[in-house]
Amino acid sequence: MGALAALAWQAGAPPAAAPPAHIEGARPAGRPAAPARPAVLVGDAALRGEVDLARAVVRDGRYEVPLARGRRAVLTLDPAIQSAAEQVLDRAQPVRGAVVVLAPDGRILALAGRGDGGRADPSVALRAWAPAASVFKVVTAAALVRAGVDPAQRVCYHGGLRSVEAAHLRDDPNRDRECHDLAFAVARSQNAIIAKLAHRFLDRARLADMAARLGFGARPATALAAEIGTAELPAGGLELARVAAGFWHTRLSALGGALLAN
Repeated sequence: MGALAALAWQAGAPPAAAPPAHIEGARPAGRPAAPARPAVLVGDAALRGEVDLARAVVRDGRYEVPLARGRRAVLTLDPAIQSAAEQVLDRAQPVRGAVVVLAPDGRILALAGRGDGGRADPSVALRAWAPAASVFKVVTAAALVRAGVDPAQRVCYHGGLRSVEAAHLRDDPNRDRECHDLAFAVARSQNAIIAKLAHRFLDRARLADMAARLGFGARPATALAAEIGTAELPAGGLELARVAAGFWHTRLSALGGALLAN
């Protein structure tokens, strides 16, 4: 997962002279043709430490950042989508907040953040400071399927709307009046189903393995220093079931959340 996000690709130094104006497709003198985006994007970690978003400028309809030795990085950010993301944060005025938009192929189309006092700070989108909360159910669901749980298996439950208690982990024919499958549990964020299945079929090692597979504890191979998320998993029992359902001990960056959703 660490190589699925791409922010930039490197363009060579502009040619000393522009192509002759009479050649078909040539640009006016002094405006070299914009470099084409590579057909395959596998991350741009080679540019880490060289891309400063504060120096990004829009040129020929795309963002560029100057690099050393006359080079430049062409960013994958889409000016229209980036502007919309900035406007969303300006209207919301969060104490801290971020917006990340990814294309299906992993290109970062927008990356915006607000830090203390509403100050523009894109690094807010790259740090795992927010609780992963119910987004972590995606990790748990993947671990359950990998452990052999049939996604169509119906689980009967009661409660679990806002918490997970020991009673939710045990079958109770007198109280378990509703039955649904794993897809319902993830879509509706049903804590009792997720916790009961995790308690039965997962241990700390299995859940930790899937969290690692989905990038928790890793840094994506992008030009910017970023993290996906962190997970401190308890040994087992009720506490592990609670974490599996999205309570406590996990954090996620906005970029990490976008990667999980992608």
